[in-house]
Amino acid sequence: MLSVIIDARAAPDRLMGLLAALAEGVVGGVVREVQIIAAPSEAVETLCEETGARTAADMAQALAAARSDLVLVAPAAFRPRLGWPEALVRHFRDGTAPVRLSGEGAGFLRPAAGAVAGPRARMKGADFAAISRALRGVRTL
Repeated sequence: MLSVIIDARAAPDRLMGLLAALAEGVVGGVVREVQIIAAPSEAVETLCEETGARTAADMAQALAAARSDLVLVAPAAFRPRLGWPEALVRHFRDGTAPVRLSGEGAGFLRPAAGAVAGPRARMKGADFAAISRALRGVRTL
């Protein structure tokens, strides 16, 4: 149902935690594939081998290669809340309007990273921040 694109250029060290958190969506059949945008490294290649994720050079390449029409775009620092796959399924059951996902809290002084999901055609931007700005004002789950 959903292609996940992770922009890990700003925080590649947070990638493993997000991949583990996405397991809930993989097991539930919501996540079809995962693509990672990151600088080439042995660590990223190893993670891809072990999880079945693929790498992409940039956001445009990742969006073009996505196999699903619905995509979830997130920074590597995003940690989804429990039950996020069901919330997305409920949301997309009524249409394909983009939606923001709020993440688990990151701490007292650091806000939690969020993600955006919606039709691949609406995801325009060079990175997660640009896509998030373009979709300002959409509903948050």
